[in-house]
Parts: sequence; structure tokens; C-alpha cells
Amino acid sequence: MRRRVYQSDPIALERTQLETYGRIALDEAPITLYTRDNTGAIYSDMVSPLGRRVRCSTKASDYETAKRNALEQWRNWTNESVGSILERYTAQILASPNSTTGESSSVSVIRKNLIPFFKTIRIDELNYKHVFQWQEWRKKPKPHYTQNYQRGQNVLTYDFKPKVPKDSTLKREKVYLVQALGWYSYQTDSLLKEGVLKEIRSAHEFQPKSRNSKKQKQEEAGRFRDVFSEDQRRQLIDHLADFEQKYLGAKKHYEKRLTGFYVRLLLTSGMRPGREIGEIKWSNIYNVPIGDGLGIAIRPCGNGKTGPRDVTCFPDAINIIDGLKALLEEFGFSTDGQSYIFPSRRRQVGEPIGNINGSFRRIIKNLGWDNLVEQPLYACRHTYITHLLTKNIAVKAVAINCGTSIEMIERFYSHVKSRDVMSTIYNNGF
Repeated sequence: MRRRVYQSDPIALERTQLETYGRIALDEAPITLYTRDNTGAIYSDMVSPLGRRVRCSTKASDYETAKRNALEQWRNWTNESVGSILERYTAQILASPNSTTGESSSVSVIRKNLIPFFKTIRIDELNYKHVFQWQEWRKKPKPHYTQNYQRGQNVLTYDFKPKVPKDSTLKREKVYLVQALGWYSYQTDSLLKEGVLKEIRSAHEFQPKSRNSKKQKQEEAGRFRDVFSEDQRRQLIDHLADFEQKYLGAKKHYEKRLTGFYVRLLLTSGMRPGREIGEIKWSNIYNVPIGDGLGIAIRPCGNGKTGPRDVTCFPDAINIIDGLKALLEEFGFSTDGQSYIFPSRRRQVGEPIGNINGSFRRIIKNLGWDNLVEQPLYACRHTYITHLLTKNIAVKAVAINCGTSIEMIERFYSHVKSRDVMSTIYNNGF
């Protein structure tokens, strides 16, 4: 008599193995299911293609449901795109009660300019070349579009013409990408390859370099800083002082007048624009004896590129500080204690003024110096350093006051000292 052989249910066999041994390795994926704590809950132990291991709950106590959930978790995990990671990162920023204004403002940039491109790129395939592809995608001309705004009872329609982003904009957006990937790399389910974050952070080093001649490379290495001539410096200072005198007490043109004091203090102190001068508070301003009179010292300046330091200003700084106090009092700002000396009217109350490059460029254009220099605000610092060197101030003293090194001054301002040497040789008859 023939014996009948029944084929057992594979799910039932696997369930029996899990109940008997407490764990089972799946054939469909590198996943091990196991139970613990006698609760009946089933957990998964997954291994990524990169060898990374993650344990998580299947949110089920039934074996068939747990297996289905674990396989779905593994597929979602191993196929996760960079775009989905960026979405998780922005959701984490918005949910955090301690997120700063800058972090919150980066969310819209990430959603608009990063997620649409990176949503099709798997995280385990990401490399620095995708950054260059994203840059090309960002530089492609975008079509015009219209958008409606509700203003009171009226609906206004605006026509937008997207502009090609500048390199500085792309650099800032890449910082947001690096921050998001840095956050993701610390997650337990991270699939980011080792070394990829470092490559993306310094992606400019991998861009194809032009094959310049040896002479061109030497010229680039010894490129001089952009500076205002002495006549231009005086004309700029007079223009800003006249504009302030014209509207003194009128409670008008706050931003342009504040920009005027900002620029004049740059020209008399040599500080770097940005945090170094923007974070100065009234408690950092001191009157110090200089010769037979008084001068202004800033102790310390803001935490800029090379950190806080003491700065000694030209004697003109006394009049600049007095005029700045009058301007702030005119608009109701505090001028003592921990208040910033350059407060903003657009940002939160008490916050320092932001980027004023656009405002200063308009002033430069009105003076007829359009395209004269690449970075007008930094030209104020370079003009200050050049002025000190032409007065034969020791290079070491200039370096200390300006927060830079002697090597940097000798490299970029050597032409100033060279003129003095030539003049000395000529005047002495050699």
C-alpha cells in the first residue's frame, strides 16, 4: 500500500522553527526574525548591502504579518533615496522646538532646490559626481510662472522669472545638503558609504581644472587685493557723511544711513565684514588715550573668521561712533550694554543687521564705480591695510590689529612695500 505524502505549509514550518528556537533566518533577504522578553512580539535583525546591522520591531506578533512587515522595511531601507532623507531631515527641523531661524529658513530651500533632484538617487549609490550633476540641473533656465497672493480682500498675481543661481548660492545650498547627510550619518539605519560625506563637502576639489600655463598660475597666486584709491576713499567717506547730514533727524532711510556708518567703521578699523563687525555690542566699545587725544578701541570684535580680538581704530572712529549713536537713538534703539551697534529693523528685535552687500553695491554704482571691485565691502578692509603700509606701519602690528598673518600680508600686499623700496632707492641716488 502506497503512503500518501503531504506537502507542509512553508509558513507553518517557519512559524514552528521560530517558536522552537526563538529565531529564524529568512531566505528572501538578509533578515533574522526573533522573539524576546516572552511578550510574543517579533523583532527583525537586518543587514544592509554595506554590512550595516539594524534591529527593529516588526510591530506584529503574528509570524506571517511580521515577515511581511520585515521584508517591506528592508526594501524601503535599502532603496531609500537621498530625497526621502532630506524630507526626514526637514521634518526633524520643523518638529524641533529649539530650531533657529536660519535652520527653519533652510527648509524651503531644501524642498525647492534639493529634493526634486535627489529624490531619484539611492543613498547607497550617492557620490560627489551627483553634486556636479545637481549644479548643472540648477543652472538650467527655468520657465516663467505666476503665483497668486492674498492681500486683504484682493488677490494679486505676480509673474516670476527665475534667475540662474550664482556660485555663492549653490555653495550655500550644498552646505544644507552636507548638514542633512551629516545628520543622517549618525542615524542607526544609515546607508551612507564611508568617505562620501567628506568627498561631497570638498566637491570643488574634484572639479576639472583648467590647464593654465605656468605664467598664468604664478599671476593667479600673486593676485593683488582690490582697494580704493586715496581719492576714492575720501570721496566715499564724504558721500556717506553728506547723506547722513542731509537726513539727520528726519527718521528716513535707516538702512542706507546704517550702511554708511558700517562702511566708514570698516575703513577706519580694517575689520572683516559680516560677523566680525556685525556682532559688536556697545559694551565692546572703549575710549582709549592716543597721543594727545582719545581714540576708539573694540575689545573684542565679533567672532569672525579668525575669532575675537582687540582692534584699534583710526581717530575718525570717535565721530563715527557718536553719529551712529545719534542714528540709533533717532529710531528708538538702545545704545548701551549688550545691544548690537548695528541692529536690524527687518529681522527679530535685537538681532544684528544681515548682509548689506546689495545696499553698498548700489552706493558704489551711484558714485559711478560700477564693476570697479569684485567685493566692495572687503575692499574697505584691504584699503585700510594698504593705507597703514603706505604710512610705514610695521607689518607685524598691521597683522595683529587685522587678525591675519605676516605671510598673508607679504603675499598680497608686497607691491605696496615694493613701491616704497623703489622710492627710497631712487631718492638716495642709487
